[in-house]
Amino acid sequence: MHLDLDGNVPSLITGIRERLTSEQRTQDEAGNVDLRADYIFDIPVELGKVLTGFRHDEGIADKSGSDAAFQVLEYVQKGHSQKGGGLLSFLLGRRRK
Repeated sequence: MHLDLDGNVPSLITGIRERLTSEQRTQDEAGNVDLRADYIFDIPVELGKVLTGFRHDEGIADKSGSDAAFQVLEYVQKGHSQKGGGLLSFLLGRRRK
């Protein structure tokens, strides 16, 4: 397993790469094939999290700190929109008068 880097890569990746490469090496030396994980895959994922605060496979905490990965959307009956029209009308610039 390896990771090729090309272009202007943020310097933050150095520590992430060293840490995860070490974890990969430790796991590989243990030799337990059933518990194998690809730590190298996580290098760009962790960099993304450091830069954005978001990781694709983790929940998103709201301001209170609770997991807000899902939001309940409720159906609004036609005609109850405050601005008129739906999302598509809004995006296309068509509004009811």
